[in-house]
Amino acid sequence: MTFIAHVYHGLPDAEGRHYFETRPFTSANYRLVAELDFTVSYHGLPDADSHWLEVAFEMTNSIDCGWHEKTPSLVGPTRSTSVGDIVVLLREGTVGIWAVDRFGWTPLAN
Repeated sequence: MTFIAHVYHGLPDAEGRHYFETRPFTSANYRLVAELDFTVSYHGLPDADSHWLEVAFEMTNSIDCGWHEKTPSLVGPTRSTSVGDIVVLLREGTVGIWAVDRFGWTPLAN
């Protein structure tokens, strides 16, 4: 069973401002910054999406060092995952799309 999480960060507008809110999930608004493979670590751990969303969030946040130093980044050094960013969970034919909210996660239609 494969289990992958894609982490997307919202792009700034033409003036360089970041929107810390969810926008339409398009390549004009978001870029893929990390692909996390949970396939091996998934077995024997909680099945709930909420657990894996928190793992993806923690892996793409700079706490003691830049997150790209501990987690492979697809775009080089970048900011931490924040409100309005999106995590897509891909698990054996199922897709869950979630936005980082001010408190927790909001599911998006897929």
